[in-house]
Amino acid sequence: MLANKSSIAFKYIYSRLTVIKNISTNIKIFEHLAHLREHFRKEEENGGAVPIFKKVLLHADHIAIKSNTTEYSYQQLYLGSKKLSIQISNICGSGASCNVAVFCENNALLPLTQWGCWMSGQVFMPLLHKIPFETLSFIIGDSKSKIIISGQLYEKIAKKLATMFDIPLIIIDYHFVPEHSINQNFLEKTLLTVGSNIFIEGTLNNDFYSCSVAMLVYNNSAAKKPKGCRITHKNLLLRIKGTSEAWDYKSSDVLLNLLPVEFNYYSVHSMMCLLSVGGKIDLGYNTNYDKIWNKILGINMPIKDKPNMLTALPSTYTKILKVYAKAFSNNPSMVEYIKNYCQLNIRLMISGSTPLPMNIFYYWYKLTGHKLLRYYETPETGAILGNPYTEDERRKRKQNSFNLQLEIQKMEGLVMLHKLYLSTPDMTIF
Repeated sequence: MLANKSSIAFKYIYSRLTVIKNISTNIKIFEHLAHLREHFRKEEENGGAVPIFKKVLLHADHIAIKSNTTEYSYQQLYLGSKKLSIQISNICGSGASCNVAVFCENNALLPLTQWGCWMSGQVFMPLLHKIPFETLSFIIGDSKSKIIISGQLYEKIAKKLATMFDIPLIIIDYHFVPEHSINQNFLEKTLLTVGSNIFIEGTLNNDFYSCSVAMLVYNNSAAKKPKGCRITHKNLLLRIKGTSEAWDYKSSDVLLNLLPVEFNYYSVHSMMCLLSVGGKIDLGYNTNYDKIWNKILGINMPIKDKPNMLTALPSTYTKILKVYAKAFSNNPSMVEYIKNYCQLNIRLMISGSTPLPMNIFYYWYKLTGHKLLRYYETPETGAILGNPYTEDERRKRKQNSFNLQLEIQKMEGLVMLHKLYLSTPDMTIF
C-alpha cells in the first residue's frame, strides 16, 4: 500500500515538474519571438531588407505548405533550405550573387529552393521545362548561370543543359526536408544574441539583402532570345508588404492555390505574401477538377485546413463553373448551400493576371456571392492594377474594369515602374 502511494506521489511530482518545464520553455520561446520581431522591425525602419526565410522563424511550428498527401511546417522548409544553401555555397561561395537556374515544380520544394538560394546569397532564376530547349540554352548562356537545380521530374533536361555548359547540377527531392517534429530548442539554437543585436546562425546579415538581387526572371514569350528582369530583394519585399497590407493577409489564412508554377515563382500574392506572415497554402493545381469543389467547400477537412482564400487563373474558374453546372445546378439545396458557405467561410477569391471574361465574373458572383478580385501583374512591375479588397463609393469591384491602382502604390519609397538599364539593354533591374 505504501509503495502504491509512493508511486502515485512520484508520478504527481514528475507531472508537475514536466508542466513547469514546459511553461519555462514556452516563456523562453515567447521571449525569443518578441526579441526577433522587434529586431526585424528596427531593421526595416532603418531601411534594411529582411528576407522571407528569416521572417518564417516567427512561425516555425506552423504548417506552411499542404498538398493532397502531406504537409510541411515552416521549420521543416527552413531546415531543408539551409541544407540546400550549404551545397550551393560550396559551389558558388557565400554571398556571391551567382545566378542559380532552377527547374520549378508546383510543390513545397519551390519555396525551399528559393530560400536556399537566398540563404546562400545567390540569385534565384526560375526555368520552365515547357520552354523550347533552344530558348533554355540561350537563358543559361545569357545569364551565365553557375549551377542548375532540378527535381527528379525534369532531371533529364537539366542534365543535358548542365553537360552542355559544364556546370554543376543538384537534384533536389524531399530527402532535403527533415521529418516533421516540433523542436522546442529550434529558436535557441538558431539565434545568437549579442547585446541588442540578433544574428541568425548560418545566414548573411540584412545589409547584404538591402543591396543585392533576389531573382532573375526571363519572360515566357516564344522568343528565342527572351528578355531578363532582375528583381532586388528590397523591391520584392516591398511588393510582398504592399500586397499583404492591401489584401489583409494574416497568419490564420489558408489559401487554396490553383495557379500553375509559372505564376507561383514570381507572383507574390500566391505564395510569398502568405508565407511571410505565417499562413498556410494548399497547393491544389493538379487536383482533378471534379474534386475542386470538395476543396473549396472544405469537405472532409479539419477546420484548420479549410481554405478561406482562393486564387486561380480565369481559365481555371471557367472549368470549375463547368463542374458546378454538371454536378450542382439541378440541386437547389446544394446551390443554396454553396453560396451560403462561400459567403460565410471564404473572405477573398482572386483571379489574374490574364483577362477575366465578363460572363465568368458575373456567373461566379451569382453562384458564390463573391466578386472575383482581379489584378494585373508582370515580373517587372509586380501587381500594379486591380480591384479593391474593401469596396467603397470610390473603389468598387466591377466586372468590366480593374484599372484602379492598388493601394500598394501609395507606399512611401516604392517605385514599381522605375527601370535602371544594365550594361546590356536586354535586361532590366527593379
